[in-house]
Amino acid sequence: MKRASFLAALGGCALAPIAVSPLAARAASLPGETALTPLFKGGRPFLTLTPPDGSRALAWLDTDGSGFITRAFAQRAGLALLNGRAALPKFAEPLPPVGGDGMLPIIDPDPKDPILAGIDLQLGSSWFAGRVWTIDYRNEQILWHPDGHSITADAINPVKLHFPTPGYPSVPVVVEGELVEMMLDTAASVVEKTGTVFATSFITRERFAKWHSAHPEWNVKNISPGVDQIEVPEVKILSIGLGDVAFTTRPNDDVFEGEHVAGKLGSNAWAFHVLMLDYIRGMAAFE
Repeated sequence: MKRASFLAALGGCALAPIAVSPLAARAASLPGETALTPLFKGGRPFLTLTPPDGSRALAWLDTDGSGFITRAFAQRAGLALLNGRAALPKFAEPLPPVGGDGMLPIIDPDPKDPILAGIDLQLGSSWFAGRVWTIDYRNEQILWHPDGHSITADAINPVKLHFPTPGYPSVPVVVEGELVEMMLDTAASVVEKTGTVFATSFITRERFAKWHSAHPEWNVKNISPGVDQIEVPEVKILSIGLGDVAFTTRPNDDVFEGEHVAGKLGSNAWAFHVLMLDYIRGMAAFE
């Protein structure tokens, strides 16, 4: 289930290291790059934006979501609604257009949902589509490459992304020698019992049970009703290791509705990595 539908229900090929040195933290972008205004919360990527009224807006970045605007932000920004949708205002910061017809649906998130606390809008598949990106989790930077140059061209083993649904990429994940196709989900989130929200990766209940049965030594804990977590000690994108990654389930597998994948690889898998996504050519790489 894509993010907009998931939120409404709540209430409202392998990547490879590239043959270049790691990206250095920098205040300005290089030619052919536009540095955006990122904020990483609990490992999840966001942008901080300034609407015309000078207030602050927080945009959630979601490679596995369709995008939305909260009603509260639409009202605050004075956006004109058309059939429950609206166009974004012009922000002070550089921001690529949302794509498509330029409109996003208006949602009414549950004010008690900590995952959406403080979020004003989501930039999803249409915003990422047709562009080239660097999400630098290591240095907490996000770069848009408006010249469309292939930043994966120099990769040792550039990998073709799959798109089971147009605009929504998946990656070939390997656990214990088994290939498990997973959606790339930068917004996957879990709420700890303390109420703190962290980046996670999702798996179906069936996959969780299979891993737990085969590897009772892997750490498992209950997060909340219907949400369990299992720590996989070694996750790979084909032959390239990412290290250990925590996966969580969802009540009734709600984030997988209508899909035929067993998992969604989230931002927690990319911690300390630089993820490069070329939607134009359908390629990816990481260092």
